Amino acid sequence: AALRFECRFASRGPFSLPHPSSLSMSSPVETGNCLKIGSASLSLRSGALILGAGGLIYGLALLVTGGDLITMTVAVSFGVVGFCGMWGAHKRDNQLLKVFFYCTIILCTIQAIVITYWVVINNALMVAIRDQRCAGLRHEEECKQWFTRTYILGLWAGSLAVFLVTVGCAAWVVITAGNLMKVLDADGTGDEHKSPSELGVGAPIVDKKPAK
Repeated sequence: AALRFECRFASRGPFSLPHPSSLSMSSPVETGNCLKIGSASLSLRSGALILGAGGLIYGLALLVTGGDLITMTVAVSFGVVGFCGMWGAHKRDNQLLKVFFYCTIILCTIQAIVITYWVVINNALMVAIRDQRCAGLRHEEECKQWFTRTYILGLWAGSLAVFLVTVGCAAWVVITAGNLMKVLDADGTGDEHKSPSELGVGAPIVDKKPAK
């Protein structure tokens, strides 16, 4: 008899996003732990709880400090996404974890673009200030070199550090949430300290059903 192959996703709605277990690049590193230092390890579920709480706290901190409309939007976004991750891990809810997974990628990508734009604009401003302040001085070249070492290189170094932290946190969330969702799909709890492959999870999940 002819067989019809059907991919099973976490949500079957007409506008639903595919489950990360169906994407080859969704979980580049398979692991059963969110963090492991020596003999001590943090499970996927506990790690997702902590990462989600971190996003929530970050969003609340931005709200408390105040700022313009863009800052408030970022604060609310990180707060909501962090809450989804924390509550989804607590309740083992793959739908909330999926929101945490995809929105973290989107938010951190936007933040990386904003950081890059900010650096380029401020670098041009610093160069203009340097040329203005050093113009006409007896040791003009020495002045420009000092200004570059003190301010411009500091700007790039600080921005690079923030950029790397942003990318690192996003990668940590993607790996942890992606593996946790696969484990939960296999009826795991996320506290087993076992990777999806160790639980026999494959991607994508395929159902074989006879054609009507």
